[in-house]
Amino acid sequence: MDTLVRDVLSGVAGVLALAWVAANLLPPQRRRGLDWALAWALTAVAAGLLWSTWHLSADSRRFWGYMAAAWTATLLGNAIWGVHDLQQRQRLPPLSALDAVYIARYMLLAAALWQGVSGVPPSRWVGVPVAIAASLVVARRWLYRSHAGRASAHTARSIGKAVYPVLDSALVYTAAMAWASAPGLQERISVALTTLAIAVYGAANWINLRSRAYPLETSVNRAALLWPLSDIVIGVAALHGG
Repeated sequence: MDTLVRDVLSGVAGVLALAWVAANLLPPQRRRGLDWALAWALTAVAAGLLWSTWHLSADSRRFWGYMAAAWTATLLGNAIWGVHDLQQRQRLPPLSALDAVYIARYMLLAAALWQGVSGVPPSRWVGVPVAIAASLVVARRWLYRSHAGRASAHTARSIGKAVYPVLDSALVYTAAMAWASAPGLQERISVALTTLAIAVYGAANWINLRSRAYPLETSVNRAALLWPLSDIVIGVAALHGG
């Protein structure tokens, strides 16, 4: 039964991915809401695959449980965000109550990765603050440009724009450490795919941030492509892990 459920979810994910690609080929005025709905459904399938892997897993049950919870938080956040944008026809402010859901996602991802890095020597953790510091420098530069040097670049609004790309950088480094510490080939493949999914999601956030400083329609489109790609990669990781 569990295998059947996973096969069905995999098939649904493939159909959704193809439909989502097709939707993005439509003119912007015709695809409003459709690409979001398909991308959200793809996230839902990815979360379902992760929960299935958590159910089947024995050795890595905690890891997959945290990953499944993290993707469920993403699903909830995206649902609230999408419904708000479609109904209100305006974007949420950079800092809102919705951020609590996405911050929970990052905390759950960190908890998942901790399962593989808890025994890492302290000397290797120096890369985390370095990654955060480097990310802050880049984010500050882009935000300063987006505000044309105005003092508002120091406000909470700017912090709201930069917090996720900075957290992504720390997560990618931590995931890379988890991959290097994985005990066997199967575990290394699962963690490598997980690292790739986190990196792709982070790249989308960085592209989205960069578009604030260098407004280009292609930048927004690339970010919109990468977020669902992250769901596809983590779905493959879940299938491999199960």
